[in-house]
Amino acid sequence: KVDSELVINAKIQLGAIEPTQISARVYYGTLDDANNLTDTRDLMMEHEKNLGDGIHQFRAVLTCEDTGRFGYTIRIMPRHEHVRFPVDIGLIRWAEE
Repeated sequence: KVDSELVINAKIQLGAIEPTQISARVYYGTLDDANNLTDTRDLMMEHEKNLGDGIHQFRAVLTCEDTGRFGYTIRIMPRHEHVRFPVDIGLIRWAEE
């Protein structure tokens, strides 16, 4: 429904990488007839807690703005103060189920 909230949780195995060194984002949009995301946007996920063994829980609350077919995935990118466009360095990791 429009204006309803969708809570998205992700458990991400980072190993020795610190949560501050990555940007976990919900990548979302409408789905076309081939189930591809279109009109995409992204939303930063917040680090919630360390679950141990290099696994961390991230969370985002997404407010649904439109009706229709909707989809999302999680993408993880490096985060560093000297990297202006992290997409350009080719180190994106897409969530796997």
